[in-house]
Amino acid sequence: MKIRLFYLLVVFTALSACKTDDEVKLPEVNDLNIFDVSSYTDWDYWVVGKLGDYFFTEMDGSSVKTIFFKPEVDQDGYPIFLDENSLPTKVVIDQYIFLIGNHRNTKFDVSIISPDGTHEIIKDIETGVNWDNALMKSLSLKSTNIEFGWRDGLRWSGHVAGGVVCGLSVAATEARGGAGLPLTIIGCGSTVVGVTTEFLPDDYEIIGVSATTIGSVSNVVGCDQSAGVSCMLGAASSATSIVEYGIGFYGNSIMDGRWTRSDGMIVDIDCPNGSIVEYGSTWIAAAYEDLVSIGDLKFRNIIQQSDSVWNCEQLWFQYFDGTPYAVMYSNTIIRIDKSGTSFIATGFDPWDGDVFGSRLYTRFNSSKSAEIVDSTKEAKLLSGKHD
Repeated sequence: MKIRLFYLLVVFTALSACKTDDEVKLPEVNDLNIFDVSSYTDWDYWVVGKLGDYFFTEMDGSSVKTIFFKPEVDQDGYPIFLDENSLPTKVVIDQYIFLIGNHRNTKFDVSIISPDGTHEIIKDIETGVNWDNALMKSLSLKSTNIEFGWRDGLRWSGHVAGGVVCGLSVAATEARGGAGLPLTIIGCGSTVVGVTTEFLPDDYEIIGVSATTIGSVSNVVGCDQSAGVSCMLGAASSATSIVEYGIGFYGNSIMDGRWTRSDGMIVDIDCPNGSIVEYGSTWIAAAYEDLVSIGDLKFRNIIQQSDSVWNCEQLWFQYFDGTPYAVMYSNTIIRIDKSGTSFIATGFDPWDGDVFGSRLYTRFNSSKSAEIVDSTKEAKLLSGKHD
């Protein structure tokens, strides 16, 4: 199925410049310019405004799936990924992952995962977008098999981009390491998406692609006026590359970091492997028997299967009469929660292949010990095997 992306380039303020008679007069740029680029790229629409900031949107039937947003001409853009109800769930900016959830009224929560694997959750962030209304509309459209029209898609993309920019700007100011976060604090209500969100007329006509039409906006998006269609193609290619990088980086990095569990074991994961940092009360017995050492791989061959599921191999040990005597790797399924702050590793018995039990891991926080209840601990002790 063809991936469909809607390119929107929108600006909310006017440029003011004094020109002399000797200056070349550039074409006047409209507040809103929506181009049909479907015959030239994998995307569908490109919307351009006066200052050169823009965003792209991927549509799948009645859902908005992905938005690429470039808030200013001299800044890199970043991808915003949405769920099946067209609500934003994650953003990747300069190796920082922002996981968005608990949308209610005009607020959401954000879990910030830094490049070193540390995390922080900021709750009750005001965004200025009514997510409940959007969710109800999305569910209504799905129930009646009515798809978004292109205007609905563009308007909703504007709402999402604006709400995310507003919310992440607030999160950056409240986070402990906020000063280092790669966000331009442009503030709520002042983003380029306002024109599309509030002023896209019902009778707007799409502009066709030609050297002349694209040339009319080339200068404001950072291209030479003579670039023509190649300017649009370059913007499309750049957006695609950054979106693909974001997808790959999220998949490779959301698992990375230091994790702990209720028995005190600590594991450092740097995909595709996770090594033992602290044995904890369970694995210290295996260490006494020289079956395992600090730095050995607790997890190996960690491979992403979906947004929340990874497959891997996990190290187990078996004991007899209270003494560990053998270790072996077995297949394991890892399911990470939406906030990216915990995962459950469900292992298959390496000796008989049956589902054996699950362990809850949380991101390590040196200043606060996680209180975790392990409901499978007793069964594992009686079985003579340990993960």
